[in-house]
Amino acid sequence: MKDVFRLQAQVVAGTNFRYQGHGCLLPADDKQLGSCNDRECAYEPLQVTVFTQEWSDTTLVIDVERIPEP
Repeated sequence: MKDVFRLQAQVVAGTNFRYQGHGCLLPADDKQLGSCNDRECAYEPLQVTVFTQEWSDTTLVIDVERIPEP
């Protein structure tokens, strides 16, 4: 993600963090991770939801979705 313009946290059986910012949405089967600078993609507004549970040492990306431009 290039920039983050909003962050929300929701306490559940751990914490859900929702980051909103501009980034590149890549196909699920894309094996190459890295910056948009190295590939042909356009930055767009995205929301990324990450679940963390400190006591079990768990961090999971739950969802990545396009959102309207803020």
